[in-house]
Amino acid sequence: YLDSIVFQILRDVTVRTANLRAGTIDLAYMVAQKDLFMLERDRNLQVDKRITTEFYKAFMNKGREPLNNTALRQALSYAVDREAILKGVFLGQGEVAHGPLPSWHWAYDSQLAQEHGYSRDLDKARAKLKEAGYPNGLKLEGITPNEDPWRQLGEVVKAQLAEIGVELHAPLVDRAETRVFFRQGKGDFY
Repeated sequence: YLDSIVFQILRDVTVRTANLRAGTIDLAYMVAQKDLFMLERDRNLQVDKRITTEFYKAFMNKGREPLNNTALRQALSYAVDREAILKGVFLGQGEVAHGPLPSWHWAYDSQLAQEHGYSRDLDKARAKLKEAGYPNGLKLEGITPNEDPWRQLGEVVKAQLAEIGVELHAPLVDRAETRVFFRQGKGDFY
């Protein structure tokens, strides 16, 4: 019999991992990838790894210029190297998403993912940028949540977009501010 269950919101993944290792919490969902190998070696812990339906995404504000231009959104999508992000930010844990469903899900359609998913192709990205009317690139404004792994994701995506001449200014902000930003339709990129 169980007297109670206490749920704690520990937003900082480092704090979450430290509490888990210290035994002050019994379960943690989503730890930092960099801590995963250490946790797997800890004899007092059991790590359950599996690909979930959770995925990381970028939001482009297509309700205003310049991202109301389909070719521009396609250029940005071709510029992002999802494999490099999986390896570098997530240390190979997970899989590249080609939509909202993971490959193990019963409704996943691999043909649809291949036909409509984006893989990095800088030549296509530059061609789409030119088609969109920005052959010399452009500047976009956005925000990045000030939490791991979003901080790392933001830096990697900024660097990848810069390779096609797109300068993304996306300062780090509190998570609550990201929700307001998105709902109010401010800026270009989240």
